[in-house]
Amino acid sequence: MYKNKNGTWCSDFIMDGVRFQRRYPNSTKAEALRFEKEWKERIRKGKAEDELWETDVSSARGGMKLSEALDFLHDRYWQYLDDTTHYRVCLNRVIKAIGDKEVSELTTADLYELKDKMLNKGVNGKVYSPHSFNSSLVALGTALRILEGLEVVKFKSKPNFKGLQARQVIPKRPALRDDELLSAKEFLYNRAKKSKALSSVELYELFIVLSNLGLRPAEYFAIELGDISFEYDTITISKAIKTHKGAGTIIGAPKNGHSRTLPCGENVMEVFRAIKQRLEIAKSVSKAEARRLFTETKDDQVLKMTYYWVSQGAYDNCKDLPLDKCPITHLNHDTANRMWWAVRNHLGYLGTSNTHGLYVLRHTVASRLVSLKGFNAHKL
Repeated sequence: MYKNKNGTWCSDFIMDGVRFQRRYPNSTKAEALRFEKEWKERIRKGKAEDELWETDVSSARGGMKLSEALDFLHDRYWQYLDDTTHYRVCLNRVIKAIGDKEVSELTTADLYELKDKMLNKGVNGKVYSPHSFNSSLVALGTALRILEGLEVVKFKSKPNFKGLQARQVIPKRPALRDDELLSAKEFLYNRAKKSKALSSVELYELFIVLSNLGLRPAEYFAIELGDISFEYDTITISKAIKTHKGAGTIIGAPKNGHSRTLPCGENVMEVFRAIKQRLEIAKSVSKAEARRLFTETKDDQVLKMTYYWVSQGAYDNCKDLPLDKCPITHLNHDTANRMWWAVRNHLGYLGTSNTHGLYVLRHTVASRLVSLKGFNAHKL
């Protein structure tokens, strides 16, 4: 049972080597499941021979369309993946480029047309990168293999994917020199101390963590206080913030799909302890009480600023959350990248190139590890 792009529930199953399909217009999922169950009972009793290949089903014309195949595969397989949008995005690119064709009629010529349009002619005025084309090609190949394995489609001329992937030129990844790293640290520290804005303090904390652990920025933005072990001085990375057009910001798995636990040095743990202290204060005092404590606190400037941020509502998003579920930062991709631009300018990397964005901190850590013995066995 799956829902097509028009919102109609559809049956598509195989019994005794025969494929059965039917649509249930204007039916809820519960009703469609009941109709499908009754239909299967009639098939088992041999009373449904005339119900094969319903005329209301696109496959009566010889096979699924690409859009119907996308809905079918998403319902059966892809909705259970950590990243539920990847295959849908990739196959929608294919449909935009070559049209919503019958899957069984796809040929190698269609694949060459896809490559030419995505990389050269453009799709609706947009020319895609080799990486985007390769992702779409792999997603299409995966979909066709699944459909063929389920005997849902039978190709008239099976497409040949061999040698179609575009060559990707990967530029050398930049890394900061030791003096640049120290200069960036001093710049962020002085800026945080001078401005006393929470965002400036959090950007300095982000810099310390990323430049020591080599995390991806998306992984840092998804860290919760419960991911940090203050007993063993470790942190577990199991999530990442992802942004998809039309789907907004979601929390998914890290890029490699695996969680990992990393040891933290004293400077990183010092940052985490400061964050924990702020969150504990935010959870324990009201805004009014924080305003009173802000005016009464004279000596401890760090504590005084924490009361100020709490009184201004900076931690309102944590009020209803358990302490271990509180995010360690208010920064997101857009805010952090916009603030990092000042660091790039300070280091002399002017212009619009993003080669020295936040990700350069991960590349810097990796470049230090390359010279270490046994680096190939190390998973950063």
